[in-house]
Amino acid sequence: MPGIPGVGEKTASKLLQAAGTLDALVANPELAGNPKLQRLVETYGTQACLCRAVSVVRRDLPLRVDWESSRYTPPEERELYALYSDLEFKTLLAKLQPPSDMPLFETGTKLSGSYRSYVSSVDPPEFALLARELQGLAGGERLVFAPFDGAIGVSGAEGHGLSFSAAALGLAPVRDALHDLFAQTERIGGYDVKRLLHLFADAGVENARFSDDAMIAAHLLDPSRGFADAEDAAKAFLGSELPSEAAAHADAAGRLVASARSELERRGQLALYEDVELPLAPVLARMEKAGVAVDLAELAAIDERVAVAAAALSRRIYDFAGEEFNIGSPQQLGKVLFGKLEIPGGKKTKTGWATGVEVLQALAREYPDLRARSGLA
Repeated sequence: MPGIPGVGEKTASKLLQAAGTLDALVANPELAGNPKLQRLVETYGTQACLCRAVSVVRRDLPLRVDWESSRYTPPEERELYALYSDLEFKTLLAKLQPPSDMPLFETGTKLSGSYRSYVSSVDPPEFALLARELQGLAGGERLVFAPFDGAIGVSGAEGHGLSFSAAALGLAPVRDALHDLFAQTERIGGYDVKRLLHLFADAGVENARFSDDAMIAAHLLDPSRGFADAEDAAKAFLGSELPSEAAAHADAAGRLVASARSELERRGQLALYEDVELPLAPVLARMEKAGVAVDLAELAAIDERVAVAAAALSRRIYDFAGEEFNIGSPQQLGKVLFGKLEIPGGKKTKTGWATGVEVLQALAREYPDLRARSGLA
């Protein structure tokens, strides 16, 4: 309730003692005994009466309350457990006794498959073998990439996949194999394709393209979550945890794409996915790659203008206060406003005078020189 801005509890008490009632004070503002307070009463007296009217509690209404039906009945722990599990409130879950047929953190099974890793490869023969394996995936019906922990996973069939270090993209055999892979395969999916496009573009694989993004699909199915990590999407839509290897993440992304597309079609969101969200990913990747041009000379000029304006504003505040002080210090500002200048409406806190934005904005109506400070608080 705004009441009369600038009039706090103590000042209001003095005004009411002098006038007797709020109505008498509003009818005779001169009873405030102070020209400044009189102007405040004249300006905001009607507003104060309105605030009083809407804050009075009526105690004579004919209400009938069935107290027994109003009694709070806590839900069954099993219901709470199911709710907290669904919302992933792990701290609250830990306070409950798990039902015998429900584990503490229901995570489902861990995704498993035939996964090969070249992440630790360092010898040219191993990279040559990796390149041949990548070439062997060309032309398949299912090809999915996923980044994970400095590595890239690729899956050509459900339950199968291989991992290799992102640094391997800089090697000619691997880069050429990936170039051929993108040229010869019709549909290629991924998890977070924008990130993948950056990785491939930085390595010189310029023809990288994707027709599916499991991360975008998961987000459309549940817009309240971002699913930046494939583990979250796999847990939510596959009921599975993922091993800590990129190949498994790629395998999960492939499974997610298959199930998500059918669900998006059922919901009537497939066109949104294919015609809006997917084409936007490479556009955003190119925008991030290009960056934003910045005129450093203009920035410097703006900085100088702001510095000059800030200095002038500080000088006005010092002149208003009659001394220089640290405007950014709540303690010093409070002492000047409510201690030295004795501006009404100040409230004491444990650390000094309250100088929050709500206090300063109210004062700014009466003291224009405080407006800029209230905007900075």
